[in-house]
Amino acid sequence: MMTAKTIRLLAGSMFAFLMLGADARGDQIVVRGENFRDADVVSLTNGLLQFRGSDGTVRSAHLGDIDLLIATGGSLFDDFNQAERFLDAGDPKKAAIRYKRALRMSTDYWSDLIAARLVVAYDRTMETDKSVQQLIRVTRGKWAGPAAGARLIPQNLPDRRTGTLARAVRELDGALAAHPQLGQSVVFEATRYELLRRMKDELAVSAAVRLSATRIPAEVRTEQVYNILVSAMLVATSGGDSMRFVADLDRAIVECPAKHLPDFLLMKGEVLFRSAGDRDDLIRASWPFLRVGIQMADDPRGARGLLGAAKVLVKLEDGAGARRLLGECIAFANADGSVVAEAQQVLEGLAANENSND
Repeated sequence: MMTAKTIRLLAGSMFAFLMLGADARGDQIVVRGENFRDADVVSLTNGLLQFRGSDGTVRSAHLGDIDLLIATGGSLFDDFNQAERFLDAGDPKKAAIRYKRALRMSTDYWSDLIAARLVVAYDRTMETDKSVQQLIRVTRGKWAGPAAGARLIPQNLPDRRTGTLARAVRELDGALAAHPQLGQSVVFEATRYELLRRMKDELAVSAAVRLSATRIPAEVRTEQVYNILVSAMLVATSGGDSMRFVADLDRAIVECPAKHLPDFLLMKGEVLFRSAGDRDDLIRASWPFLRVGIQMADDPRGARGLLGAAKVLVKLEDGAGARRLLGECIAFANADGSVVAEAQQVLEGLAANENSND
């Protein structure tokens, strides 16, 4: 017959076994909606989280692509896991409090990982200064670095000057004054320009010029960085000395993600068209426009390419060619209404000019 002490010992052993079983279930990681259960976080290197799936396959995920991470390992992860649940449930304020607690206890690559999650939490609460503080930390991090920072640039920004945006700009000014390496500098410069643009600050133009002339290293060629670079180059090339940026546009055309290629080609066409001094210059200006209009027939920006090329042909006094391209522009699927309207105006202008010459 079992004694009370024996029963207690067996109960304790059963509890320990159950807890071990819970740990054995492994981590849970959700990456862009794909749920990996029974996973095992292995490491973090250059902003890539490596984890082993239940099938034994080692996978990688950028920190910016992680939707949820529930870690096993005992009470050390209690605050972190609670923060993850709060963030997943749409309560980033509570999540930030727990991430901060977890960060104080973290070691090794977990410190970079938790700081990256804090960037997201503060961005969702629109505490941009705090989000930028953590972004700087992540971008400088040993395990995260610029590759992570380039995917975590805050997105939830007001379109007006606020105290939190102004403080964030000062944080970035301090980070840039420390002479960071190129990848870090690009993250800081891109973020700074975007904040100044949202604030409608007069310094945004000089920030746009500086960013446009900066080489973008491979590790930070992300969609987020190039979204900002497109905006910056539109500002930089709208000035009177736009030809100075042709080499920068050529570099962007070669290096940018496919999504942004039409934007840079259209900008190059506009710069060459505005600066054309003779017939040969005009012909060269038509090439990037035609590349967008002909090769990107499924992209709404293709209509803008046809319009740009047609305007070049008008200057070249090729009325028949211009009318053909304008007709294609007007009939272009998914074309922006303003582009179609401008194409119709150019077409009407051609007709009026021809009638006046009769």
